[in-house]
Amino acid sequence: MSNLSCPKVIADVGWVWFTKPSMRTTNLDIRVSIGPEVDIGWVSSITASIFYGNALIGEATQEDTFLESPEYDNTYDMKLQNFEIQDMTAFKSLIRNIMPNTKNRYQPGYRKPIAELEVLEKGHKLAVVVNLYGTGVFKTTAPRVQLTGDSILITFSISNQPHVELWFENAKYILEKDGETLARLTGSLEIEADGGSPVNYQCEGELSSYWKQSSNCKFFGKGKLRGVDLGSDSDTWFCHAIREFEMEVDLDEVIVCKDE
Repeated sequence: MSNLSCPKVIADVGWVWFTKPSMRTTNLDIRVSIGPEVDIGWVSSITASIFYGNALIGEATQEDTFLESPEYDNTYDMKLQNFEIQDMTAFKSLIRNIMPNTKNRYQPGYRKPIAELEVLEKGHKLAVVVNLYGTGVFKTTAPRVQLTGDSILITFSISNQPHVELWFENAKYILEKDGETLARLTGSLEIEADGGSPVNYQCEGELSSYWKQSSNCKFFGKGKLRGVDLGSDSDTWFCHAIREFEMEVDLDEVIVCKDE
C-alpha cells in the first residue's frame, strides 16, 4: 500500500445517510469505497463537507473517532453528529431534485456521486468532500392500489440512484384527485441505497369521509399520492422533505377486493 501518494483521492460513494434531523441539523453517515492501493493511515478525526454544486450545504467534524474497514475491503463508514445545514436553500434544492415528483422540474445531467478524500495534519485528520449535484432522482414504479371496503393499500418500489438515504417513519400521505382528498394513508418510507436495486414500500389507510359519502364513489382517471406530514419528526426539516414526495396514480387500475 502507498501512503496517499497523491494529495487527494477520489472514492466511490455507497450512500450519504441523513438521520436524527432537527430544524437546522442532522446526523450524517457516509460510506465510501477506495482503491486497494490507497492507505488512509491512522486518522483519528474526520471532517465532512457536503456540497450541492458550488454551494456548501454544511460540514461537521468528528473528533476521536477510529476509522476502519469492517470487512477489510477498503469500504469505510463515517459517522458524524450535529451536521449543521449552513445553506438551507441549497439543501432544499438537493431534496427537491432527488424526490419523486409529478412536477416537470429541471434535472441536471446525471453523474455518479463521488467523494474526494485528503489526509491532513500529518496523518491525524481525514477531510471528506462530497458533491451531490446531479446525482439523479429516486425512480419509482407505478403504484398498485388495492381497495377492500373502506380500506386502501398502495404499494410501489423505489430505486435509489442518488445514493442518498432518508428514513421517514410514520409518514402520512393523501391520495387526491382534482383537489379532493380520496384517502389518508400512513407508512414508513425508509429510502435505502441498497446497491441501486428497487426496494418495495407500502402505505395504508382509509377512504376519506367526503369520498365515502360521494354519490359517485368510483375511482377513475389520474390521481396523486402526496406526502403531507410525519409523526415524531414533524418539527424538523424532514417534514418539509416528505412534502416533496409525489407520485401519479392510475385510478383506472385500482384492484377492488371483497370485504370479508
